[in-house]
Amino acid sequence: MREYFDVESLAQEVGVSERTVRRWIDDAVNPLPSHAVRTGGRDRGRVLILRSEFDAWVKRFAPARATDTAMDERVAAAVVRSMRG
Repeated sequence: MREYFDVESLAQEVGVSERTVRRWIDDAVNPLPSHAVRTGGRDRGRVLILRSEFDAWVKRFAPARATDTAMDERVAAAVVRSMRG
């Protein structure tokens, strides 16, 4: 299992566009944690997202304790909608 993703690999992993991942990173209210890594020279560097930080970010969309199945389904639908842009 990967410990980190670049924007392209995270997009492929969760089935969204790279643009959506960048929108998550740039979100003013609930930004996806990311780390800019410069490699030197003319290279602009890369943006990396730690799996553990992505998992924690996604969990903020889930309820702390689900009380019924209907609520679980509503929350899951909301997370999918937000992840799809």
